Amino acid sequence: MAVNVGTGKPISLIELAEILIELFGSKLRPYVSGEYRKGDVRHCYTDIQRMHRLLNFKPTINLRGGLTELMVWAKTHRWEAADLFNKPWMSSGKEDLPPIYSRLKEKQS
Repeated sequence: MAVNVGTGKPISLIELAEILIELFGSKLRPYVSGEYRKGDVRHCYTDIQRMHRLLNFKPTINLRGGLTELMVWAKTHRWEAADLFNKPWMSSGKEDLPPIYSRLKEKQS
């Protein structure tokens, strides 16, 4: 059964972009045109009630902390962005998971 994993708290794309820019030490600045298309999703965030109910798990790390951990882990394992989808770590049974996934695995046990 699928569950949503996240913080359960809304965040704007600008805020997310600013966090990632800061974490990667980039000088980019997010740009929002203010133009919207028919069908654009304007507000969306995870509903984590099922995750809590089925797994008895509540997030203990905020989005910035989780992204920081993931970035540090990815750099440690020399994973580049383009490489992430080609790594079979989710199905290989490897134990060198990012710290956030290790904690989720522990909660499920």
